[in-house]
This record gives sequence, structure tokens and C-alpha cells, in this order.
Amino acid sequence: CRRTGSAKWHLCPSGARCCSVRRRAPEQAGPARSIFEGALLVVVGTGAGAAERHLDAALALAGGHFAVGGGTLAIVLDSQGPLPAHGDSNSTENLLLLGGPESNSWTRDLLAQGALKDLRFGPQGRIGLGPCDFGSKELGLLAVGPLPETGAAPPRRRFVLAAAPSAAALGRLLAAFAGLREPNTWQARLPDYLLLDGPRGGQGTGGVLAAGFWGGESGWEWTAARGYAACSKGRPEL
Repeated sequence: CRRTGSAKWHLCPSGARCCSVRRRAPEQAGPARSIFEGALLVVVGTGAGAAERHLDAALALAGGHFAVGGGTLAIVLDSQGPLPAHGDSNSTENLLLLGGPESNSWTRDLLAQGALKDLRFGPQGRIGLGPCDFGSKELGLLAVGPLPETGAAPPRRRFVLAAAPSAAALGRLLAAFAGLREPNTWQARLPDYLLLDGPRGGQGTGGVLAAGFWGGESGWEWTAARGYAACSKGRPEL
């Protein structure tokens, strides 16, 4: 084992936990495509007038997943119940969350619990990621995050968040999943996070404002060595 902040290794006591609850486990490895490799629950955000576009997206994803032999996807509405408690023995699925904290209560609860501390949502569709704060009417965000657990077992489950302010922006975002449901080793993979602007956006390359893989001590932090983020002019604070 190695104590937090120490470079020295030592013999662990029997049954000791050497990893913090928030530290990324091998079972939580990305990239985002891996969310389709196990049991998956799609959670449709119904708030802020987004229910229709989120449900349409969930049905499209489920149809595509079934078409390539991936089986069926379970779909629930966030309004059907709260986020399951940490360590719930009945909660074995990874989650695909459709909608940010303004429209999906499960997303709001997870972020409030500190699931991704370097991801921020602000008013009027603004999104902060790492050192950058972005403001646009067509921002679409895709991000992998940890589902926290309690008890002795380390965290093993993860979620993918897909948040966009319109049907068009959500369509552009989920188009990144096209073909990625098939378990082919030669195809392009999505990173841990991806932030896209609309076709008329003036920032980023090809509309990509940020992309990369989480890192840091916990494995869930933004780091310059593992990601790209084109900071917006003026960097409005959230």
C-alpha cells in the first residue's frame, strides 16, 4: 500500500483499503464507448422542457444498440424515482444520463456529491471544464464519471453524461456514438470527455472546445497533460 501523498510503499494490514472511494478503479476505465460493454440504464431527464428530445435520443440509442446485436437497453425517467443510494445491492448497471443538472435530477445529485469536481454548469447554458469556462447556446457535453459506492468494496460503476440545450446539439453530440456500439478494436474511440460547439461557433477546431482523458490523483480530474481545452475569451466566471 501507499499512503495518500507519500512516495513510500509499506506492507498493508490484512483487509486494508489502499484506495480512496473517489479513486478511479480499473472497472471504471474509459473511454466513453465502454459504457456499452455491460449492463446499462439510460436515464431520461424530464425537466426544463427537455423530456421529448431526451426520450427520442434514448429510443434512437436503444434501437441502434439492438441493431448491432448489443441487446436491449433499459430506459427510465428521472421523475420515476431518485438516484439509488450508494452501495445499493440492486444497482449493478452503469448509467447513461441524458441531460445536465438543470433537466436531469440524477445528474444534479451526482454532481452535487462531487462526482466530477472539475466540471461546472452555470446559468444560460455555460459549462466550465478544467481551467476554462465556455458560453454558447449550442454547447454539447459528453463526459464519463464515477458512480460512488459505500462499504468496503471499491467503486466499480460509472456513468456517461450527455447534455445539450437543443435537439440539434444533442444529435451532434450523440452522433459521436455512431458505430461505437460494435466491439471492434480498430475503430475510433471517444475520450473521457468531449465538449462541442454548434456549427456556427467560432471557437475550437471543428467545433471541439475540449476533449481528453481525466487524470490526477483520483483519475477523475482535468489535467493539461491528458486533455485539451480552448479557453474562451474573457473566461466568464460561473
